Amino acid sequence: MGRDGSDYVSNQVNPKNAALGFRVKSGWAAVVLLTSPIDSPRLGDSRVIDLCDPRFPETRQPYHAAMGKLETDAKKTNRRTDIVHRMAKQSITDLLADYRRKGYVIAGAYLVVGSQLAPATIANPHIRAHALEGQLFLSALERALNAHKIRTAILLERNAYAEAGERCEILADSPTARGVQSRNSLLSGRGSRFVTSHVTASGRGMRICAATEADREAIWNIFHGVVAPGDTYAFDPRISRSDALAYWFRPDTHTYVAKLNSFKQSSSGQGERVVGTYILRPNQSGGGSHVANAAFMVAPDARGQGIGRAMAEHCLSEGRRIGFRAMQFNFVVSTNDPAVRLWQKLGFKIVGTLPGAFRHPEKGYVDVYVMFRSLL
Repeated sequence: MGRDGSDYVSNQVNPKNAALGFRVKSGWAAVVLLTSPIDSPRLGDSRVIDLCDPRFPETRQPYHAAMGKLETDAKKTNRRTDIVHRMAKQSITDLLADYRRKGYVIAGAYLVVGSQLAPATIANPHIRAHALEGQLFLSALERALNAHKIRTAILLERNAYAEAGERCEILADSPTARGVQSRNSLLSGRGSRFVTSHVTASGRGMRICAATEADREAIWNIFHGVVAPGDTYAFDPRISRSDALAYWFRPDTHTYVAKLNSFKQSSSGQGERVVGTYILRPNQSGGGSHVANAAFMVAPDARGQGIGRAMAEHCLSEGRRIGFRAMQFNFVVSTNDPAVRLWQKLGFKIVGTLPGAFRHPEKGYVDVYVMFRSLL
């Protein structure tokens, strides 16, 4: 058996499907284990795990300095955050090993948080310290779970009961397609920063997740394929790889990819292909940072499978999770009919028209739309 118990299921206990729920706090998390049936889940266990090291009290509030002030010493915060990630990894490893010894097969996890305000938007240093800590403990827990191939979804505490209940009802009433998990499933992570599962129009499984360094080449290939014709985006069709990726991975940007897989795909993710990508960021800084902006690209040979819509729905959910109050597209080329129709179907309205603002390579000077919708 591996140290994390990943290759071990008790011979004395039949495997039992289960899901985990975490209430993330500062330095610790409460855990519950829920077992089937999905329409009436049962509590199998509850406990508390450490996300900080008790030997180092400062790791419970790693961004706090003396007298409740924001810690600005990078060496101190880096050391403390390293300890937090190490402790989260160890706590999750031990937790999963214990559950696997007891015969549980963990399919996914919900992480419940009190707030998802972006720390950079908070002016008060003390409140910003709390927001940074909330972000740290959440990311440490997510990373630890994902390292064990546990899918995660995030819920705001004020919406947790209603949204989790809705997903349970949907899953209980809807069988999954061809053995691929439903995008509305309790364990699919709809709206998760890391992963959400879909079934495309062709019946193939697809997941949307945060982009990594390993996805950069695939993103560049999609970017180049979309931008080179010069008919939908106001980028230079000859933009370099480095400039394109610098824009797509800007520091204030959340970057995601859609990955299509075959039914023979292993749990390790082998055989996946990146077929789409999108970015989500504040539309403006300062007083305009509560409104989101986004951009979407689908590989030219993967269009017509619902990938764009799946990413758009994921983006709207992510925007709400992060705390944006609205979303605005500043430059939608009017001749890009599929995009305009999709945004309108998803509740966006044309709030402005820029006459002749885009030079189309075939149609000449065409109008551009500003489109907007609330996320409240």
